[in-house]
Order: sequence, then structure tokens, then C-alpha cells
Amino acid sequence: LGKDADVNAITQEGLTPLHLAAYTGHKEVVESLLGKGAAVDAKEEDKWTPLHFAAQNGHKEVVEALLEYGAAVDAREERNSTPLHIAAQNGHKEVVEALLGKGAAVDAREEDKWTPLHIAAKNGHKEVVEALLGKGAAVDSRENRKWTPLHIAAKNGHKEVVEALLGKDADVNAITQEGLTPLHLAAYTGHKEVVETLLGKGADVKATTPTGSTSLHLAAQKGHKEVVEALLGYGAAVDAREEDNWTPLHLAAYKGHKEVVEALLGKGAEVDARNDKNWTPAHVAAQYGHEEVVEALLGKGAAVDARGEKNYTPLHLAAQYGHKEVVEALLGKGAAVDLRENGKLTPLHLAAQNGHKEVVEALLGKDADVNAITQEGLTPLHLAAYTGHKEVVESLLGKGAAVDAEEEDKWTPLHFAAQNGHKEVVDVLVGKGADVKAKTQNGATPLRLAARNRHKKVVEALLGYVAAVDARE
Repeated sequence: LGKDADVNAITQEGLTPLHLAAYTGHKEVVESLLGKGAAVDAKEEDKWTPLHFAAQNGHKEVVEALLEYGAAVDAREERNSTPLHIAAQNGHKEVVEALLGKGAAVDAREEDKWTPLHIAAKNGHKEVVEALLGKGAAVDSRENRKWTPLHIAAKNGHKEVVEALLGKDADVNAITQEGLTPLHLAAYTGHKEVVETLLGKGADVKATTPTGSTSLHLAAQKGHKEVVEALLGYGAAVDAREEDNWTPLHLAAYKGHKEVVEALLGKGAEVDARNDKNWTPAHVAAQYGHEEVVEALLGKGAAVDARGEKNYTPLHLAAQYGHKEVVEALLGKGAAVDLRENGKLTPLHLAAQNGHKEVVEALLGKDADVNAITQEGLTPLHLAAYTGHKEVVESLLGKGAAVDAEEEDKWTPLHFAAQNGHKEVVDVLVGKGADVKAKTQNGATPLRLAARNRHKKVVEALLGYVAAVDARE
């Protein structure tokens, strides 16, 4: 400086020597620079002043020095945050107090309308929260989405901050733009102690979201057993319905949360409650493959053959989605192996169509009708051939499936396999004696169907098979 160095020279990022000294907390250097005319409110490329940097890093003495030299206490950076926002974010209580002592706006808003109190609440800085509240910070101020500091503290599990806010009469049932209360958020994120604190201060345990979910629905869906128990202890309705008539038990079953399922059942949850699809929790657990949940539900008397949408049973769903262990659990509890849904599909049809060999074998092991027909006359073999599941085709044939079964338009499994280009299935069917010259109601042979759909390898194979038949004849 004695050699007339430029006290306000800037780096590529717009930083002056004062920015850097403030950032690193060198008070004496800061004072020297200021004494030589350094711009106290110089802004770098993101519009941070030296005061922002000193506040960020908790350099109280530097903050005080800058303020003594007239630094703008409420200077705004690019996102409209003041030094108070920055100090609150980083939990620097003494800096917060110094800024407030110089008249910093306690409820200043950054670009998303967050106040310093919102930010301190998010980060769990209890002492900063108390300092801000002590200076009159608005306890229920709303940011852009109408979240209060209490919503934010509850979501993030900061119990002591929650208590401090409630101690200043924060609205315990405030609702965000999304229709959420602090209790909804604490329940969803699994913060049991915060949940209990809110309930103890009068939080509405039955408050619902716009989709009709209660805090119990949210906790059950996320698998927070202790929160579920706390909510039930405060009178939460165990069979509350959201907009699609899902109960907390449906949601816990859907996500496979066995312990939550057991807790709900222990409090009398309706084991066969129906949602808008007429599905019970057992349907939902079966569809998503949660075998332990299925067993827990069945152990409490769930109807093993309950009929849901399209007359599907839990076994239909488990078979369709290939959940072998669930299938075995249901069969072990006496599920009817050949029940039909609206289109007359059995669980075996669904397992065969979707290529679930192990499920097919489990069903056949319980004497499922291997030649059961649907409304259109389709057997499980037709469906497995159509979709090209060779191993399933072999399993069905091994259990006596009729190789030349005809559906309502006289299509055999070989017609379907040929049409769709499944050469390996064609080979298996022909190897089991399928009629290579069989004709559909419209007179189409497997060869014609393969040729029409340009399945060259299937055409070549069938030409050979037809020639062999002709030679024998």
C-alpha cells in the first residue's frame, strides 16, 4: 500500500483485497485496507460484499470493523440474501447478534422469500433461531411455497428448533401451498420426537393433505414404525381413507413394511379393507412381491381368495408379476389355484403369458388345470407360445398340455408361435407332435403365418417339418 498499490484491484472473479481479507478473517489487514480507501461494499461477480464473506465464516471482529466503516448491513447478493441470511445459515450466533445490533432487517427476504429464521430453522441452529426470535423475527413468516420456519424445522427433524418456535407460539397447524402441516412433514420424514412434540402442542392428528392422506398414511407408506405408533397413541384413525380409498395398511403393504403392517393390525386395522380398485392389502402386497407382508396379513385372517378389480385374487397378481414365494405362501394358505378373473384367466394363464417358469411349476405342483381355457378359448400353452417363452412351453407340455388345442378361431399354439417368429418354441411344439398343417378358421397354416410376417428362420424350419410329414404320408 505504501507503494501506491491499487487497493481496489479485482481478480477475474471480481474479488478485491478486502473481500479476501474479510473471508480469511484478518481484522488488522481489513482495517489497513479500509484506512487506505478500500471500497467497503465492493461486490464480486455474485454480488457478495466483504461483509457477506465475513458473516459466512463467522469472523465477528471483521464484521464489526466493516460495519464501523459504514458497510451496508443489508447488502444483497445475487440471490438477494443479506449478510444476516448468510450468518444464520452457517450458525454464527455472535455474528447474527452483531448484525442485528447494527439494525439488520430481521425478516429480510431472499429470492425465494426465505427469512434468516427459515434458514436457521432448516439447518438446526437453535441458538441463532432464539437470537432472531429475541429480536422480533416473525415466527410464522411464509416463503414462496407458504412454508413457515416450523414446517422446515419439522421436516428436517430439528426438535430443539421446533420447541423454540412453538415456544413463541408458532402455528402448529399451518398449511403450506401443497396443503401440508408440520406434522405431515415430520411424519413423512420419520422424526418421531418432533412428531411427539407437535402432537403435544396440539397438532391435528387427523389433518389431511389435498389427496386425503393423514400423517398416519404418510408414516405408514415410508415405513416409520415408531412414528406410526406415536400417531396411533394420539388418536390417529387407523383405517383413515385417502382419495383412492387406500388405508394406511394398504400403503404399508404396498411398500413391504412388515413391522408397520403388524403395528397397524395390532391396533385393529381392517385387514380386508377395500380401495377404489376393490383391492385388499393382500392384493397390493401380492402384486409387489412382499411375501412376509402377505403372510402377516393372512395370519390375521385376510381373505386369501378376495376378489378385486376384474375379479383378480391375490394369487392372480402374484402369478402375473412372477412372485414365486408369494404364490407359494398363498397356495400354502389354501388359495384356490384355478379361480377365474373376468376374462376367465387363471393364475396359470397369467404366469405362462408372462414367462414366469418357476411360478408356472408351483401352480402345476398344486394341480392347476394345464388346459384351462379363457373366454376366447386360449389355454396357458397358447399364451406362452404367443409370447415366446420356450421354457414355460416345455413345462406345460411336460404336464400334459394339449399341443394342438384350438382357441375360438381354431388357432393352435403353433400358429401363434409361427406368426410371432418364435423359432425355438416352434421347434419344441413340433417335437411334441404339433400338427404343422393345422388350419385356422380362415385357412391359415403356421407356414403361411410365418411367411406373411417374414420370419425367415421359422419359414425354413416349417418347410422342413412339412416336407418330413409329406414324406411320411
